[in-house]
Amino acid sequence: MRYDQWFKQKENRRDVSSPRGTRLLHIFYDVTMSNGHSGLSELCKRKVSLDNMKPGDMIIFINSSWTAMKALTGSKNVLMHHKMESGHINPDTLIHLPEFVNGGKLDYQGANRVAITQRYNKWAKERGLSLYDLTGQIT
Repeated sequence: MRYDQWFKQKENRRDVSSPRGTRLLHIFYDVTMSNGHSGLSELCKRKVSLDNMKPGDMIIFINSSWTAMKALTGSKNVLMHHKMESGHINPDTLIHLPEFVNGGKLDYQGANRVAITQRYNKWAKERGLSLYDLTGQIT
């Protein structure tokens, strides 16, 4: 299944709250990464009200090949960029990204570690195998 097909199945999960009170409001895909702050804000106006964004809220923009993304946060409307060195963006990681913003930087690796650990633990629990915490220790 292609990434955009996978995402369309999850598209109804627009307002996803995390345990820390951060929210992923919307994800736009097939976005041209040459769009700057004003271009992405204009794209948002059709789907999300930027005036109602609170600190901790996030909107994500992903290019068509799923190798780069930009994130707009509700905290002072900061625009962050992440480009994969190799491979593609893990769709399961997107829901965790609002929790991994630190000082205007996006910690994709931290969010990905949480997504992979959760996916593994779900798989392992179904098979009665050992579960791992985020540090890689067996729990």
